[in-house]
Amino acid sequence: QLPESNWKDAQKKAAAVSVDGHDDFRLPFRKEQALLFANVADQFQERWYWSCERHADDDAYAWLQDFKDGYQDDSHVGNECLACAVRVIPLQ
Repeated sequence: QLPESNWKDAQKKAAAVSVDGHDDFRLPFRKEQALLFANVADQFQERWYWSCERHADDDAYAWLQDFKDGYQDDSHVGNECLACAVRVIPLQ
């Protein structure tokens, strides 16, 4: 979990994460956040978390996931919210 920050800084912080030699972390897509809420919501604070996606109609806004109720909504990219870093692990 990353500290509260605006959307741009949250992206930078996620990209800077390195764990066990892996440095390919990023903010999750909205669909990934929905899966995180459905499967591991107890691992998150009951707060809003940034996704990596900007709003299609206004790039001054980006999408968020609420880990209390499961809602998704947008917020101005200058607002501060929590974030989590994820990485893709290919399945063979």
